[in-house]
Amino acid sequence: MKRKHTIWITGLLCFSFFITSCGQSSATSASSVIKEAVNTDSIKQIISEDNETTDTAIDVSDQSSNLTTDKVSNVTCSWEDSEVPIEVGNDNSKALIKDTRIVNSSYGTLLIMDFTYTNNTAQASDFINDSNCDVKPYQNGIELDRPGITSEAGVYDYSDAFTNVKDGGIINTQLVWVLKDTMNPVEIDFGIDSNYNPAYSKTLTLTGGKDIEDKQDESQETKESDYNISWLNDNVPEKIGNDNSYAILKNTSVLKSPSYGIVLVMDFEYTNNLDKARNFINNTPCLVKIYQNGVELDSPGNTSEQV
Repeated sequence: MKRKHTIWITGLLCFSFFITSCGQSSATSASSVIKEAVNTDSIKQIISEDNETTDTAIDVSDQSSNLTTDKVSNVTCSWEDSEVPIEVGNDNSKALIKDTRIVNSSYGTLLIMDFTYTNNTAQASDFINDSNCDVKPYQNGIELDRPGITSEAGVYDYSDAFTNVKDGGIINTQLVWVLKDTMNPVEIDFGIDSNYNPAYSKTLTLTGGKDIEDKQDESQETKESDYNISWLNDNVPEKIGNDNSYAILKNTSVLKSPSYGIVLVMDFEYTNNLDKARNFINNTPCLVKIYQNGVELDSPGNTSEQV
């Protein structure tokens, strides 16, 4: 299944820099930001290519009922094959699926799943990082983002999912994701098998919803650089990666960041053509490394700072 997404990659700048990309070609949107120690009126880029409300919900333990309704948005969800998933995991650790519902929040429309998690091994583990009980939802082939831990009372709270559980310990908790829209189905991968693939997958269909404005795409309009920049010998790289996955460079700019100083931002459109999910930043064929004076630049980390 083809998976396409828009991503930003960021890093920290100094004075002049080298960008190294590994692979042939890849499609995704990303930005790379780099902090500059010295302000300059003109920067030359030398690129070398290597390659959040109250709702009514149905307890999914009642297999004859598999609909969940959000009163505000009137969105209903149901399991595509009418077979409600009951649990994920194995003898070492497992999570019972207690409820699945759609709610509204300050973060947008959320998919919430309630679980009872049990760890049966002496080694402590937390639910959210337990690969046996891995739950990953996708819309249009793109993994859904988490809204972050919150105290938004009566809506959601998945902080307990990070609580370590040891040898027979049991907790009740949630997992929460932000829907990209309330129309397209959500494909959910549960657990892992011996080959590190999903143990099984289920599809959740949504009805009564509408498209949600893609704020990310709005924020990723072409950015005008604060500095004069150019590629050495006008040798602009267009595509990195291979037939399995590739990224297309859409825009490059050097901007002033209120928090990080001078940053280099590169926007990519990333496409994954494999059934197995992968992310752009850890995809080796689409690797992008940036150097200044022979030293690799640091990244400011994930940020929502609008630059």
